[in-house]
Amino acid sequence: MKGSDNDQRQAACFLASVDSKNPERGPMLIVSADSDHTVPWAISKAAYKKQKRNRGVTEIVKMQGRGHALTIDAGWREVAQKAVEFVKRYIDLMAQKKISWTNWNYSDDMRTGAVFTQGTCAAGAYSGTGRLKEAGAW
Repeated sequence: MKGSDNDQRQAACFLASVDSKNPERGPMLIVSADSDHTVPWAISKAAYKKQKRNRGVTEIVKMQGRGHALTIDAGWREVAQKAVEFVKRYIDLMAQKKISWTNWNYSDDMRTGAVFTQGTCAAGAYSGTGRLKEAGAW
């Protein structure tokens, strides 16, 4: 697997921090990129396999010719269109389950989309909402 040790730890934190058994989880679309060396296809595929066991809808898409910054690089509209198509298919279910927010980044890094405060994943087990950033508390 490519990527630094830190990248791999963050990816492992991602896999560990999502409650894949939660029957109330809404539809999940995992968007990966064929040239992403930060979260390689193997990590995305592992997350998909784990989440696929949930009764909730789980899908994965691999964007061709893209790297880790696929949502902000040239061609971002194609990536956004894939997400819009997914959401449109499940908008009624989302309304029924009262799902109104999607987080792109279940990690503890410095980006604003990260849901956990820095150090959460390295600290090990946690519970409650005390370790959530504003993005995670929504």
